[in-house]
Amino acid sequence: MKKRIYILLFIYLGCVFHLYAFDNNDKMAILENMPSYLQTGNSAISKELRTYLDNFYLPYEKTTYRYGFISTDYGHLFVQSFQPKKPKAVVAVSHGYLEHSAWTFQLTNFLINENYIVVLYDHYGHGFSDGTPGHIDEFTQYGYGFSKVIDTVYPLWKDLPFVAIGHSLGGATIIQYTLSQKHSPLKGIVLAAPLVRSYLWGPSAAAVNIFDSVVNRIPRRFSYRKELIDKGKNDPLQTKTMPLTWMEALVEWDSWNDTYPTTDIPTLLLQGAKDTVVDSEYNYSWIKKHYTDLKYQRYEDADHLLFLESDELQEQIFIDIKHFLNDLLEE
Repeated sequence: MKKRIYILLFIYLGCVFHLYAFDNNDKMAILENMPSYLQTGNSAISKELRTYLDNFYLPYEKTTYRYGFISTDYGHLFVQSFQPKKPKAVVAVSHGYLEHSAWTFQLTNFLINENYIVVLYDHYGHGFSDGTPGHIDEFTQYGYGFSKVIDTVYPLWKDLPFVAIGHSLGGATIIQYTLSQKHSPLKGIVLAAPLVRSYLWGPSAAAVNIFDSVVNRIPRRFSYRKELIDKGKNDPLQTKTMPLTWMEALVEWDSWNDTYPTTDIPTLLLQGAKDTVVDSEYNYSWIKKHYTDLKYQRYEDADHLLFLESDELQEQIFIDIKHFLNDLLEE
């Protein structure tokens, strides 16, 4: 709890006094000198990279930190990992749409304090990764990208259990991976407000056909807590508009994703009752049909950003994740 208070204090001070200001110059310097993920360690941290890590309260100093690109068929993906001294398992985290992996900082700090190795990566078209901002040609490319991340990091820690946590688009990504992989090292998954269909699905899908010939992108709505809104708007790695081609790819995926097989991988589904980003009722029924070993937690006062919630809610969400992970490791 004290750790969370310190992090929130840093957020407030950072917004007021612009501490650890991470800007586009830092972004470009990191990209220009980006190494391969497998070739880095703490000694390779540049001034600009340190600014990025400090800006997002990522605990590189007390962990073994790796970062860099991995190569895939659709471009490079940015991957970073944080290894505590006595890890008990590996958690791969998949972030939400229009954000990037560093915005999972509260979840990352929580997991590291629980002695988990945390693997973060940026989706195609997000953060430091290659791709047109916010765009994807085919929705299943997200699942493919996640598979390449797992293929890269699994040999490093193959003697430890592997778990995945995905929020929103990250949840859809893990759904694609777990329902299409015949052999996976994952022992269990956590889906936090996962995307299967978006909120108001019918009108949203219809609007794509109406507006596609008029506009290419629509402005993004920032729905962070008050103290994080400016941080999000000023983040050079955030995508500020949504291309309609992304929604077209989601609609195309929706047209056939019900044909996925079922899986018995242990799954924890977390959902906020006040979520107006995803269609939580439809998504719950869809996931319940495809995941036969499912636990469900619904939070009446929670919105969509389950890993950036108010203190009391955030603590309860992390407790539920902790119990689920503990049960997995005891099996």
